[in-house]
Amino acid sequence: MITESSNNDLFKTKIVLPMFLQFHKNTIFSEIDSFREYIIDSRNNIKKQQNIFNEMIETEKKKYPENIDGLLEHYEEQYYQINKFYPATFNNSTLLSLYSLFEFNLKSLCITVQDCEEMKIKLDDINGEGYISKSKKYLNLVVGLDLNELEQTWEKITFFQRLRNCIVHFNSNIKKKKNQVVKNLDIYKEIENNPYLKIDDRGTFIISDDKFLLDILDLINIYLKTIIKKLEVRNQ
Repeated sequence: MITESSNNDLFKTKIVLPMFLQFHKNTIFSEIDSFREYIIDSRNNIKKQQNIFNEMIETEKKKYPENIDGLLEHYEEQYYQINKFYPATFNNSTLLSLYSLFEFNLKSLCITVQDCEEMKIKLDDINGEGYISKSKKYLNLVVGLDLNELEQTWEKITFFQRLRNCIVHFNSNIKKKKNQVVKNLDIYKEIENNPYLKIDDRGTFIISDDKFLLDILDLINIYLKTIIKKLEVRNQ
């Protein structure tokens, strides 16, 4: 016998959930496209400023070849701001924003399934460090999604997550304790082997090429797109 309660459950699962998943899909991919445009436009604007400034310096050097040292000293602070501070600040702040984008949308997908299917186990019941880890566990253990095909993508995301934590908690340094030997840390080798990152002997790293941000965006896109597809298939 089909009760009114079971009809409501069926309606939520078969009708409401797909509607919410479509909403998530539209929102997420619109945000990803906007981020991609933002990264490319901002990169071009920064490079334009750098080219204008650096060309000005070269012109000044040719005008005053006898006073190059004084010239460089005069523009030292401006050089640092335009060629070092601006790109580093943009890259770091964008990485943090991408982390928030991923965390929020992954968490939102979990809560949507949790509420539509009236799950007894809630996302907040899951143990884990942060909502990204908790959401993955929830989707796998509670919702029942097979995430094996996403393991390689997940490993890359956790690297991005560790970089984010270093930026937020240690001012872009990989050392959590003063007495740690930088080159003995696993993350040092990962950073050193990445063509878009640079790290010094003190453990301070920078994002040297914003292609790294676009790569992160692609990882987020792949992961969320696959999760939504799996939820849609599960709901059929």
